[in-house]
Order: sequence, then C-alpha cells, then structure tokens
Amino acid sequence: MDKNKDSDLTLIEKAFDKLEPYKEIWLEHELYYRSRHSTKQLKKLEKRGRSKLFISTTRNTVNIVRSIFSNSFFSQGCPIEIININNKGGERERNITKIIKYYYEKKKPRKELNKAFLSALLYNMGIVITYWDDIKKRVATFHVPITDIAFDADARNIDDVEYVAYRFNESMSQIKSKIKSNIYDKATAKELFSEEQLNGSSLRRYEVKEIYKRSGNRWVYKTFCNGKLIRKSKVKKIPFNYGIALESIASIDDAERAEQILVYGESLVNQIKHLNDEINQKRNQKNDIQEEMINPSVMVGDKSQVNPNDLKKGAGKRIRVKGSLSEIKFVPTPNDYPINSDLAFLDKDLGEASGVNSIQNGNTSSSDRRSGEALAIVNSNSTTRIADMIDLINETLFEHWAKDFVRLVMANADDRVIDKITGEVNYFGAKGRRDEFEFELKINFGMTLDKEKRISDLINILLPITQNQNINPKIAERVLKEALSIRFGDAEFLDDMANTNSEEVPPLDENEKRVAKELNMLGSQKV
Repeated sequence: MDKNKDSDLTLIEKAFDKLEPYKEIWLEHELYYRSRHSTKQLKKLEKRGRSKLFISTTRNTVNIVRSIFSNSFFSQGCPIEIININNKGGERERNITKIIKYYYEKKKPRKELNKAFLSALLYNMGIVITYWDDIKKRVATFHVPITDIAFDADARNIDDVEYVAYRFNESMSQIKSKIKSNIYDKATAKELFSEEQLNGSSLRRYEVKEIYKRSGNRWVYKTFCNGKLIRKSKVKKIPFNYGIALESIASIDDAERAEQILVYGESLVNQIKHLNDEINQKRNQKNDIQEEMINPSVMVGDKSQVNPNDLKKGAGKRIRVKGSLSEIKFVPTPNDYPINSDLAFLDKDLGEASGVNSIQNGNTSSSDRRSGEALAIVNSNSTTRIADMIDLINETLFEHWAKDFVRLVMANADDRVIDKITGEVNYFGAKGRRDEFEFELKINFGMTLDKEKRISDLINILLPITQNQNINPKIAERVLKEALSIRFGDAEFLDDMANTNSEEVPPLDENEKRVAKELNMLGSQKV
C-alpha cells in the first residue's frame, strides 16, 4: 500500500471494487431487457442447430410497469406542490408552488426521472444528480448510470449511508477551465498532466473521482484527478438522490452476506427472468418440433450412391452413418404437443411474480371466463402491487429529489421572476439573502393508481348492489357519485339529479348499512 496515497482515494477504489460481482448480474439483467442471448448461449444454440428466439417477456413486463409509473407521476403536470404548514396561512405556499411550476416547465426532468425508475427495475437502484445550472438559470436533473456510483458497502440499509463515491470523465478543456475558475483550487494543470497530455487534444477525457463523507449534519467531499487531490470542501447536501423500487433483505449466510451491498434493492428482472427462460424454452422447442416435421432429418449410409448434398428440399439435417445402410432413411419426427396450456400457466406465474396481469398486458380474450367482478379484483390487486413499487421509490428517491428541486429553485431563482409571479418586490427576500424556511411537500404521485384502485373497489361494491332489486337508491347514488367524483373530480349533475328526485326513501337495511360504511371508509381516503 502506498503510504503517500490519500486514504479517501483508497476508499473510493475499494468501494468500486465491491461493485465488480454486481456487474455480472447487471449485465445479465440488461440482456433480458434487450431480449438477447449471451454470446456463449447463442453460439451453443447455433452449434446444435436449435431455434434461438428470445421472447421479450421481461422487456414487455418492465415497460408496462414503467408506463404506469410515467402516467402516474407526470399525468398532472408538475408533480410538486407546497402545502400549508400546520394549516396556517396559504398564500406563501401557493406562491412557492407557482415558482416551482415555472422552473419545472423550463426543464422538464421527465426523461431523466423515467430512466432512474427503469434503472431501479432493471438493476437494483435508480440514481439522479440534481444541481443548479448557472449558465442556463434552471435546475438540471440527470440520470446517473449505476456503475458510476459506489455506496458505503457496510451500510445496513439505504438510509445508513456514510459515504458515496462518484467517478466521471472530464475533457482537458473542462479541467483547465475549472482550474482557472478556482473550482479545482488545489491544482495546476502542470501538476496533474504530463507535457504530452497538456499538448494533446483538449477533447480527450480523463477520469475524475469524488467522495462525499458524512460529517455531522454536513458532507465533506474531495475530488481527485490522476491520483491527486484537486478540491476539498463541505456541503450541506450531496447532489445525488437514489432510491429503490423493491426491497432486499440481508442473507443469513455469512459468506453471501459479506458480498451484499444492502443499499441496493431487489430487481424486478431477477424475479421474472427464470420464467422468461421457461417461456423461451417452450417456444423454441415448439419451433424445433415444427421444423423437424416440415424438414425431417435423413440418414445416408456410407455405401449409398446418394450424395447428401443433392437432398436440397424436404430434408433438414443430412447425417452420414457407417454400416450396412445402403439407402436413405428418414429419422422419425417427434409428436407435436399443445403449448398454449403451458404458456397459460407461465403467464399466470409471471403475473403473480411481477404484478403485471393479462389485463394490463392486453391479453384478455373471449377465452377468459372470469366474471366482471373477478377481473376487477385481479386488476385491483395487480395495481396495488405496482403501486407498492412506485410508493417505495417515491419514498426513497422522488420525495428527496422534489425537496432538492424546491431548495435549489428558492435559493437561486431570479429576483425578477419571483417578483413577477408574486406581484411583490423581494417577497421571499433578494437572491443570496433568502432565509431558509420550513416547508412540506405534496407530490402528485401515484394519483392515477390510487384512483384506479378505488374505482375497482367501488365496482366490487356496486356489483352486489345491482343484483338486489330492493336496494335503497341512495346507496346506488352514493356509489356512482363517489366513482364519478374520483374519475372526473366533479359530480355536480348527480346533486342536481338528487334534488329533482325528492321522493321519500326507505330506511337502510343491515346490508345497506354495511355498504354505506364501506363507502364512508373510501370517502375518507386521500385521492
């Protein structure tokens, strides 16, 4: 060990060394998402002359979950809203919300946040870096590849991280510019690079490494280039936000536990890839059997006068055999078998493992004999499971990202913009002198999922109501009004209908009281 080497640089290298076992797993998950065989597996199949389709089950399942997330998070425009603190005031929070929406529209981070969620489904974690761009005067959010960041390997969970290591590439021109601007305040170009490097292309990139270490309520961070410390400072908040969509658990096997990094979550791909393997096998076996039936293999004896190359049509493989065979002989073809029943079982297993059912896949057909009530329950349960994934990444990643977005905007927003939005001069104080303030966030996140689940619940209540001819009409009215208000946010015309029908309504029986109680429970939930 080099005694002159900075201990934090050594810590960075150890943190990234710990990632190496994960890379192989992540590469495998990437192949499943891209619907590709590994090179080794592909050569093996080609050598044996087997069908080599890779069915895009994993990719389709992951993309459905991601589409539900995207529709849920971004369907309401800006997902960030400041709410009243302790129910006091309100004007101040409304003005902050307007400012946030203005800057959100300047640079919508939808694409980058979608990448982070996809990364959490594929690999184990989604990561973004968020900072204020002084040149473009807005908040910048970018997805960070999972291999560019290494976390505290000894952390007990995602909230127990004591340090974060980061590596990226910068061009020679960028490094020189930062040295000139004193951003890299402990460096000169001649100390970092050789004459050959300095005189080379200014576009050539060099690896830069950083580490952020927790120190009380702050973070100490260091930047290294070519093994030399070029910056050391303190910050209140690291620029990264990271989160998981599925939780992992520590192994009770000591050897396996020693290799785990518990900051990471579980991958959705890991839960369904074995089913994708089985689907691939069944589909390819079917193709191989059909190919053998259409083009059966033929054996040609050594003493035969038939040239195998003359068998251009009708025969698949031509096999030379030794012995007394003096003519050609077709190899018996295998029997075809019904694959649909096997695939139906696999589809059911896939739905249970991933939370994506046949309804969301668009595969429900006339052969699906389930009742409307059963379909509603299946869809509601699946939606709940996907909502759990989204709720977890909301808690671990997007709520923290939203708070950073608000903090960066309020600290750096242009005075003229704030004055125009609020209608007052220096409503929150001038830039650079704005006091930090406490705020609570409401994120319009998961609203679509929540609405769909509640509507499914209402359908389950409505079905037995419609089967009872003597049901109190007030109950049916309440169900319809609740469902319509969830879907459209307004059921005023139902109020008008209720006012025009002022006939006396009979009292509720016991069953109707139960339904009414369930409706009251639904009505008390937050949309």
